Amino acid sequence: MPSRYAVRIGEIDVLVVSDGVLPLPTKMLGHNVEPVVRAAWLNDMFLPPDAFDWSLNVVVVRSGGQTILIDAGLGLDPNLSLPRAGQLIRRLEAAGIDLASVTDVVLTHMHMDHVGGLLVDGVKERLRSDLRIHVAAAEIKFWEAPDFTHVNMPEGFPDALRAAAKRFAQEYRSQLRLFDEEHEVAPGVVVQRTGGHTPGHSVVRLTSDGDRLTFAGDAVFAVGFEHPDWHNGFEHDPEEAARVRVRLLRELAATGEQLIATHLPFPSVGSRLMATLFGGYPCSGTTESMGPAPTQSSVETGDHPRVSPSAFVHPRDLSRGCVSGKWRTVPSGSNWHGFSQGRTRAEHPTRSSPRQAHFERIDLPRRCHTAKGTPRHVRDGPDGTEVRWSVT
Repeated sequence: MPSRYAVRIGEIDVLVVSDGVLPLPTKMLGHNVEPVVRAAWLNDMFLPPDAFDWSLNVVVVRSGGQTILIDAGLGLDPNLSLPRAGQLIRRLEAAGIDLASVTDVVLTHMHMDHVGGLLVDGVKERLRSDLRIHVAAAEIKFWEAPDFTHVNMPEGFPDALRAAAKRFAQEYRSQLRLFDEEHEVAPGVVVQRTGGHTPGHSVVRLTSDGDRLTFAGDAVFAVGFEHPDWHNGFEHDPEEAARVRVRLLRELAATGEQLIATHLPFPSVGSRLMATLFGGYPCSGTTESMGPAPTQSSVETGDHPRVSPSAFVHPRDLSRGCVSGKWRTVPSGSNWHGFSQGRTRAEHPTRSSPRQAHFERIDLPRRCHTAKGTPRHVRDGPDGTEVRWSVT
């Protein structure tokens, strides 16, 4: 399985690095909805009913001579049976990224799966003495006396989260650079506080030469595209988190910028569906005819706000036969300390299973055709190859 994915946003280099996966209960995706409703969504998404692997994505950004690490992964397993996460340091080394080259760290928030990599033995000694760690002032204040009243976490997690945040604040206090609402970390790299998930939760906005990308941290989860009002078990203010999610998804749908989030399936990079690229749009498991791509997203408002899944295309949608039309691959890779990657912007499916090999909802096999018309299974195509997606 790949663990690195390179994207270029104008003059800004972006590398998504997988820190591994967190096996967690599916109840965490929406603890405010009836189990039967949640089970139906999981079935629609071909996900197991009780527990599944949450991706854990970290981003490295280069802009204006600065190398910026956005979040730091889990680090060591705090005796919570999370053995497949905490891979960041090793994978940075495999990508040729020296910890001493990192000039800045931006923390979306201080949950242990976002700060733990900095607490691994020996890491602090390898970092620069003048390293700047940017985090919202509200986040530091919150963890002085954290409130877990509204969360719904597995046993052991609250104590582990408290311990990690406390230790991080103590060990790195002299390197913290606090901001209130917004701060420009580097040219075209701006961190903005959103609140919700935690009081100081923040997103990072990248802008360069007309290209835009948002790293949403824990503001968006996979279920949030269809059900942004579902409460995630790790949200300290779930009502506000839902409002943040709706606002952010509306904005992304309007701007068409790319999105990365911590717990979306690796490589997480997705963008709004553009009519110039596709003749159809994600069908989200329906058998309805897929017409022209919408020119703007449809967002319903009311008691249960929804952001239409057709507003975005995600690599996983491609893997499930939910897209019709064609995609011309765009060279989006960049050289990163000898790591060269020229993938398509629409990445290959990150998982494969017998159920995903066919679009079972309409009981039709899914096939991918190259420009020469040769059917094949979905894999990375070379840059410049036209890939035609069809349900046949």
